[in-house]
Amino acid sequence: MDGKTGEWIGEQLGYHHVTVRRWVARYNAAGIVGLWDQPRSGQPTKLAREQEAAFRARLEAGPQPGDGVSVLHGEDIRRILEREFGAVYSLDSVYVLLRRLGYAPLRPRPVHPKSDPEANAQWMAQAPLLSSR
Repeated sequence: MDGKTGEWIGEQLGYHHVTVRRWVARYNAAGIVGLWDQPRSGQPTKLAREQEAAFRARLEAGPQPGDGVSVLHGEDIRRILEREFGAVYSLDSVYVLLRRLGYAPLRPRPVHPKSDPEANAQWMAQAPLLSSR
């Protein structure tokens, strides 16, 4: 509106001049509302949004006796999603889902319930050197 070109505006904002032209076209067609983000199409999630709370509760409950594991790993979670929620995910997609739900894929190594920290410390203190340094 001030006589500036799309190329100049793009340079000032760090956008390509074609992007600026698209903005102008959207503004001319619908006014300021035309510049708002529009809904984007995409593949719906395999785990329904209504099931996310139940899935979170299942993860927070930890491994169940029928899982056959003491700690849930990605492949275990993938099986739970398929068996209990009817959602078939690849392993990579399981980690994407976990991140989206606020979970971090890395967890501390589990500690065996029968481990004895004092005995471990004593063994480390008395163990022979494992290297020649």
